[in-house]
Amino acid sequence: MFTFSLTLIRHGETQYNRDGLLQGQGVDTVLSETGIQQCEVVGRYFRDTKFSNVFVSDLQRTIETAEIILRNSRSAAEIVLEPLLRERSFGIFEGRAKEDLKNAANACGQSCRDFTPPGGETPSEVRLRFKKFLKVLFRQMLDEHGPSGPADSAEVESEPGCCTNGDADPSGAELTGSADDGLHGVPCPRSGG
Repeated sequence: MFTFSLTLIRHGETQYNRDGLLQGQGVDTVLSETGIQQCEVVGRYFRDTKFSNVFVSDLQRTIETAEIILRNSRSAAEIVLEPLLRERSFGIFEGRAKEDLKNAANACGQSCRDFTPPGGETPSEVRLRFKKFLKVLFRQMLDEHGPSGPADSAEVESEPGCCTNGDADPSGAELTGSADDGLHGVPCPRSGG
């Protein structure tokens, strides 16, 4: 059986993080001074780790994070930009306070995690996007390092239950109701029961 290690690193702090504002995909911010320092520490921690691949989303905060980490480590891996790795889209709430999202979710009787703002992604859509990336990654790893040759005939799977929680297909989601909290008719998505 072919195995490999996958290291996941969240981007360093941005001023939006510090200020409690949502970034999502539509707000492309750079790292704060604290975020830069965090990445330098992580780079030193991984100083002796040789990464074969480095994948990041195409957002500036993740690119900057990877560049700083690699500069402070001995890894010579090139950075590959992968839009599938973007964080969740928060739609109309991007650039706004996290508290605004929480208030809208509460008005719909949902948690922030389950609430899907207009123009945003559902949690299921995020999981499906990440699973798509993992499938591509697993095939690439098999092609590059696997013992059995090209992955065309290989079955690519992860640990049972990885990246799934039994949620319904996001295409079954419907919009019902509206928030009555001064947000002017923000729809309350309901999916999976």
